[in-house]
Amino acid sequence: MTTFSDVFARKEMKYRLKPGQHSRVLAAVEERLELSEFGFSTVRSLYFDTPEYGLIERSLDKPLYKEKLRLRVYGEPADDAQAFVEIKKKFKRIVYKRRVSMTLAAARAYLSGESYERACAANPLADPLAAEQSLSGRSIQIAHEIDFFRERYGRLAPSMLVVCDRSAYADPSGSELRITFDTGISADPNAKALADSCGLAPLIGPGEVIMEIKNAGPLPSWLAAELSAAHAYPQSFSKYGTAYLSLLGGAPLAVRSQVAVSASERGCAVRGAGPSVARLAQEYGKSGRHTGVADVDRGGAVVGRQVGAKAIRGRHARVNERSGTCA
Repeated sequence: MTTFSDVFARKEMKYRLKPGQHSRVLAAVEERLELSEFGFSTVRSLYFDTPEYGLIERSLDKPLYKEKLRLRVYGEPADDAQAFVEIKKKFKRIVYKRRVSMTLAAARAYLSGESYERACAANPLADPLAAEQSLSGRSIQIAHEIDFFRERYGRLAPSMLVVCDRSAYADPSGSELRITFDTGISADPNAKALADSCGLAPLIGPGEVIMEIKNAGPLPSWLAAELSAAHAYPQSFSKYGTAYLSLLGGAPLAVRSQVAVSASERGCAVRGAGPSVARLAQEYGKSGRHTGVADVDRGGAVVGRQVGAKAIRGRHARVNERSGTCA
């Protein structure tokens, strides 16, 4: 018996909704679907990447095949909370997800170099069935795939924290249809843990909602009709990709946050604040973009990344300007 879905293969379509579109579509969804097991929750996702941002760079090139690694928690990031370590892959527009579940304490130990089995055994989930599934043969096999992923890419480290408030709906009839609405999406490129939320900055405008429809087959007729009536159309949107592109196209998210709110007002220690931050803020205010940024010190994980004017004008910015989307 499983306590959560550990393998997915489905299509995922995203829609960037204005408040009026959101209200109309949500009303139709609530008539036919019910809240899923996660219902209303705050979703925290910590993405891992190489020091050169190799994974997100490849993703933005829109290859036939791409993949990413993240740690996710629904709700508060307490040590005993259920956490998911996930590999998310996309091939020919089909999304494949393989994940393992464990406590957040176990996930931290595992991603720091402890073996999966020892990490789960030392920090078990409170639910006996969930703890048993964590150490099942299937979960151990998925953990081996995650191990291979990490070995193949080498020095993976936390690269972006993304947080949002989510309402999730599922089909009570048992079909694979899932619909989520994400609001308040924000990101922090300097966070090293799920609880590091001092430097979060918004990725979407006030009132905007990112809706995601997940299904293995075609959309039901009622949903297609509601989307058409609301003039809502699919568009590419990646939270990690959008956050990364903002680093190329304007002042880094953390710097914008520091310019807007001082460290003392936030009650948080600002990592990396100093002359470079002040100088960058001044340059950004004058020109509307930055010309070169040394990354903040993230405990030695990633130091001294440079984003130049050439990168700002690079292929990713041009492609997304033409298409009006973010990968």
